[in-house]
Amino acid sequence: EMVLAKAFFEVRDRIEGTYMDDVARRVIVEDIMLESPPKLSNDLKNVKDDFLSTGLPSLPVVDSNDKVLGVIERKSLLRLL
Repeated sequence: EMVLAKAFFEVRDRIEGTYMDDVARRVIVEDIMLESPPKLSNDLKNVKDDFLSTGLPSLPVVDSNDKVLGVIERKSLLRLL
């Protein structure tokens, strides 16, 4: 499932917007979702390593109860560095 999700994100960035919008409408969420996605803890000490190991463009941030607190995008993180 991780391979399909990464491929979808890579294709999305390379294909013209209008065509990609049409393709994205035909994709079923279940086809590209990750059932157990990688996630970041709220201490964020290893964010860089987590992004490098997954290759995904964004990761959810969760608390100790796995409640989603937000999402961090790789490009937002790069702007801070």
